[in-house]
Amino acid sequence: MISIDSEKPCIAWDPKWNAIPNMTKTEIREQTKRLATTQINFALFKHKAPEVNLTEYKMLQKSRRVMEKVCPKDEVPPMFLRGALRMFRHALNESLSTYPYRVTGDEGENIRIMDALKKCYEDPQTSTIHFNYDPKACPKKVN
Repeated sequence: MISIDSEKPCIAWDPKWNAIPNMTKTEIREQTKRLATTQINFALFKHKAPEVNLTEYKMLQKSRRVMEKVCPKDEVPPMFLRGALRMFRHALNESLSTYPYRVTGDEGENIRIMDALKKCYEDPQTSTIHFNYDPKACPKKVN
Protein backbone atom coordinates (compact mmCIF):
# COMPACT_ATOMS: atom_id res chain seq x y z
CA MET A 1 0.00 0.00 0.00
CA ILE A 2 1.21 3.50 -0.83
CA SER A 3 -0.41 6.39 0.97
CA ILE A 4 -0.47 9.84 -0.54
CA ASP A 5 -0.09 13.06 1.42
CA SER A 6 -0.34 16.35 -0.47
CA GLU A 7 1.41 18.25 2.35
CA LYS A 8 4.58 16.22 1.80
CA PRO A 9 6.08 14.70 -1.32
CA CYS A 10 3.42 12.96 -3.37
CA ILE A 11 4.21 9.42 -2.19
CA ALA A 12 4.69 8.21 1.39
CA TRP A 13 5.74 4.57 1.81
CA ASP A 14 4.06 2.09 4.09
CA PRO A 15 6.14 1.91 7.34
CA LYS A 16 6.64 -1.87 7.01
CA TRP A 17 8.76 -1.16 3.91
CA ASN A 18 11.21 0.68 6.14
CA ALA A 19 11.98 -2.55 8.01
CA ILE A 20 15.21 -3.13 6.07
CA PRO A 21 17.77 -5.10 8.15
CA ASN A 22 20.63 -2.97 9.48
CA MET A 23 23.18 -5.03 7.55
CA THR A 24 21.37 -4.20 4.29
CA LYS A 25 21.15 -0.51 5.23
CA THR A 26 24.89 -0.51 5.91
CA GLU A 27 25.65 -2.14 2.55
CA ILE A 28 23.39 0.34 0.72
CA ARG A 29 25.11 3.25 2.51
CA GLU A 30 28.58 1.89 1.71
CA GLN A 31 27.72 1.26 -1.93
CA THR A 32 26.26 4.76 -2.20
CA LYS A 33 29.57 6.13 -0.89
CA ARG A 34 31.50 4.06 -3.43
CA LEU A 35 29.28 5.29 -6.27
CA ALA A 36 29.65 8.90 -5.12
CA THR A 37 33.42 8.39 -4.96
CA THR A 38 33.33 7.07 -8.53
CA GLN A 39 31.57 10.26 -9.66
CA ILE A 40 33.93 12.52 -7.72
CA ASN A 41 37.03 10.71 -9.02
CA PHE A 42 35.76 11.06 -12.56
CA ALA A 43 34.91 14.76 -12.13
CA LEU A 44 38.22 15.65 -10.48
CA PHE A 45 40.71 13.18 -11.95
CA LYS A 46 38.94 11.67 -15.01
CA HIS A 47 39.19 8.18 -13.46
CA LYS A 48 36.89 5.90 -15.42
CA ALA A 49 34.84 3.07 -13.97
CA PRO A 50 36.00 -0.38 -15.10
CA GLU A 51 34.67 -1.47 -18.48
CA VAL A 52 31.85 -3.97 -18.80
CA ASN A 53 31.90 -6.27 -21.81
CA LEU A 54 28.28 -7.43 -21.84
CA THR A 55 25.97 -7.15 -24.83
CA GLU A 56 23.17 -5.83 -22.62
CA TYR A 57 25.43 -3.08 -21.26
CA LYS A 58 26.39 -2.11 -24.81
CA MET A 59 22.65 -1.79 -25.50
CA LEU A 60 22.36 0.56 -22.53
CA GLN A 61 25.25 2.65 -23.85
CA LYS A 62 23.64 2.88 -27.28
CA SER A 63 20.30 3.78 -25.63
CA ARG A 64 22.03 6.59 -23.72
CA ARG A 65 23.42 7.97 -26.98
CA VAL A 66 19.93 7.89 -28.51
CA MET A 67 18.51 9.70 -25.48
CA GLU A 68 21.23 12.34 -25.72
CA LYS A 69 20.17 13.06 -29.29
CA VAL A 70 16.42 12.90 -28.68
CA CYS A 71 15.91 14.52 -25.29
CA PRO A 72 16.13 18.30 -24.95
CA LYS A 73 19.54 19.06 -23.40
CA ASP A 74 18.13 21.59 -20.94
CA GLU A 75 15.60 19.06 -19.63
CA VAL A 76 17.80 15.93 -19.65
CA PRO A 77 21.46 17.02 -19.56
CA PRO A 78 23.84 14.55 -21.25
CA MET A 79 26.12 14.87 -18.21
CA PHE A 80 23.31 13.41 -16.06
CA LEU A 81 22.80 10.46 -18.44
CA ARG A 82 26.53 9.73 -18.59
CA GLY A 83 26.91 10.00 -14.81
CA ALA A 84 23.97 7.68 -14.18
CA LEU A 85 25.40 5.09 -16.59
CA ARG A 86 28.88 5.48 -15.06
CA MET A 87 27.51 4.76 -11.56
CA PHE A 88 25.48 1.85 -12.92
CA ARG A 89 28.62 0.45 -14.58
CA HIS A 90 30.48 0.66 -11.26
CA ALA A 91 27.61 -1.06 -9.38
CA LEU A 92 27.35 -3.68 -12.13
CA ASN A 93 31.07 -4.46 -11.86
CA GLU A 94 30.72 -4.92 -8.10
CA SER A 95 27.73 -7.18 -8.65
CA LEU A 96 29.46 -9.24 -11.35
CA SER A 97 32.40 -9.92 -9.05
CA THR A 98 30.01 -11.50 -6.52
CA TYR A 99 27.31 -12.89 -8.79
CA PRO A 100 28.77 -14.10 -12.11
CA TYR A 101 26.62 -13.36 -15.14
CA ARG A 102 25.16 -16.17 -17.18
CA VAL A 103 24.54 -15.35 -20.84
CA THR A 104 20.96 -16.00 -21.91
CA GLY A 105 18.93 -15.18 -24.98
CA ASP A 106 19.91 -15.60 -28.58
CA GLU A 107 22.40 -13.67 -30.67
CA GLY A 108 19.81 -12.95 -33.37
CA GLU A 109 17.66 -11.07 -30.88
CA ASN A 110 20.66 -9.05 -29.68
CA ILE A 111 21.54 -8.13 -33.27
CA ARG A 112 17.97 -6.99 -33.98
CA ILE A 113 17.95 -4.81 -30.85
CA MET A 114 21.33 -3.25 -31.67
CA ASP A 115 20.24 -2.63 -35.27
CA ALA A 116 17.07 -0.89 -34.05
CA LEU A 117 19.10 1.25 -31.63
CA LYS A 118 21.54 2.12 -34.42
CA LYS A 119 18.64 3.21 -36.63
CA CYS A 120 17.23 5.36 -33.81
CA TYR A 121 20.65 6.92 -33.27
CA GLU A 122 21.19 7.68 -36.95
CA ASP A 123 17.70 9.13 -37.54
CA PRO A 124 16.35 10.34 -34.19
CA GLN A 125 12.95 11.89 -33.73
CA THR A 126 13.31 14.71 -31.21
CA SER A 127 10.68 15.19 -28.56
CA THR A 128 9.71 17.64 -25.88
CA ILE A 129 9.10 16.65 -22.29
CA HIS A 130 6.22 18.35 -20.48
CA PHE A 131 5.92 18.17 -16.69
CA ASN A 132 2.73 19.35 -15.04
CA TYR A 133 3.33 18.47 -11.42
CA ASP A 134 0.67 19.63 -9.01
CA PRO A 135 0.83 18.08 -5.51
CA LYS A 136 -2.85 18.91 -4.98
CA ALA A 137 -3.67 16.62 -7.90
CA CYS A 138 -2.31 13.57 -6.05
CA PRO A 139 -5.02 11.20 -4.81
CA LYS A 140 -5.30 10.57 -1.09
CA LYS A 141 -4.59 6.81 -1.31
CA VAL A 142 -3.33 4.33 -3.83
CA ASN A 143 -3.66 0.60 -3.21
